[in-house]
Amino acid sequence: MFEALHRIQWMGFKIWLQRHGHQVNSTTLVSALEEIRKEFSPEKFNRFTSMPEFQVIFNLYTEYCKEDNGPLKVFWNSYLEMVEVLMNFLRATREGDWALHLECIKEMLPWFFAYDHTNYARYLPVYLAHMILLPETHPEAHALLENGDFGVQRTTSHGFSKMPVDQTIEQTLNRSTKTKGGIVGFSLRKGAVQRWMITAHSRAAFEDKCQKMSRGEDEDQRRVHKETGSARMKRDEEDVKKVIEVISSWRNPFEPSEELSSISSGYVTSESIKQDLLQAKEKGATALTAFLEERIITNSTGIFETLPKLKLESFRDTHKKTSVTAGDKNVMIRADRNLFARLLVIGQSRQMDLRYLLTHELGPLP
Repeated sequence: MFEALHRIQWMGFKIWLQRHGHQVNSTTLVSALEEIRKEFSPEKFNRFTSMPEFQVIFNLYTEYCKEDNGPLKVFWNSYLEMVEVLMNFLRATREGDWALHLECIKEMLPWFFAYDHTNYARYLPVYLAHMILLPETHPEAHALLENGDFGVQRTTSHGFSKMPVDQTIEQTLNRSTKTKGGIVGFSLRKGAVQRWMITAHSRAAFEDKCQKMSRGEDEDQRRVHKETGSARMKRDEEDVKKVIEVISSWRNPFEPSEELSSISSGYVTSESIKQDLLQAKEKGATALTAFLEERIITNSTGIFETLPKLKLESFRDTHKKTSVTAGDKNVMIRADRNLFARLLVIGQSRQMDLRYLLTHELGPLP
C-alpha cells in the first residue's frame, strides 16, 4: 500500500509538472538509474543523489507534496508519514543505528497518544527519557548501543539483516528449548527445570552446529535473502500493481479535493470526524506534552494513574448505528444498501421521474 500510494503520487506529480510548465531533463537520471538497477553500490547511489538534475526534481517533488490540495491529500500523507516512521524504525534495527532508533521512538509517541495505545503511551516516554540520559548514567551501556549491539547479526552473507535481541532469542534459544524433546512436558520438578534452563544455551549451540554439518557450512553463504529473491520481488510488484489499479478505479487521493471522503465508498465524513483525522498528530502531541509535564517533570500526577483517552473518531464512525424510540421499543436504524435499489424499483413501477426521486433523502433518517 505504501509503495502503491507513492507511485500514484508520482503520477500526479508528472501532471503537476505539465500544469505548472516545469521542464525537467530526465534522460541523464534514467540512464543513471539503469546503472544502479543493474548493479547497486553506495558509490553509484551517492553519485546519483548529488547530480544537479536529481536536486532539481527532488525540490520540485517536495514542493508538490507540500502543496495544499485539500483534506484528502493531507489525510493520506499522514498515513504515508506513519508508515515511513515504522520503516525507519525497522531500518534502525537492521543497521544498528541507535540514534535513528531513538528518533523513531520520538516520532511515534504523538500517534500512540492520538489513537489511545495506552501502554505504549505510558511507558515509551519513560523509556526514551532513560535512553537520552544513558550517556551520563551508564556510559558503557550507551557505548554498546551506539555500536549497534541492540541488534543481532546472525549471518555474514547479507547486510541490512540485524534482528532485535528478544526476537533472536525466540528464534534460537527458545525455539531449540521448546521443540520435540524440549522443556514442554519435560518435568514439573523445580530443580530439574532449573538445570534444564541453565544448560539451554549450550544445547542450542550444539543443535545449530549439527544443522550446519547436515546441510553444509556454505549453504548460508549461497542462500539469497528471501526479500531479494526473484519470486518474492515479482510477487510484490504484482501486488503493488493490483493496489494501484484498485485505487485508480476509485479516485486519486492526491488530486485536489474539497471534502474528506472514503476513496472506496465515496462517503463524506462529518466535520467532527474530519477534524479528528486531520489533526490527530497535533492532538496527540498536545496530550504527550501534558503527560510529560504532569507525570515526569513535575510528578504532580502518578505515572500509573489512569491515562485519559482522546477517543478520536475515524472513518469507522461514519456508519454508527442510530437508535430511535418507537412506542415502548428501542429500534436500531441501519442504512440498508438495498434501500437505494428498492427506491429505484418503486420509482420505475410508479412511473416517477428519477431526477425528482433523487432529490429526497435516501437514508432511513433525514
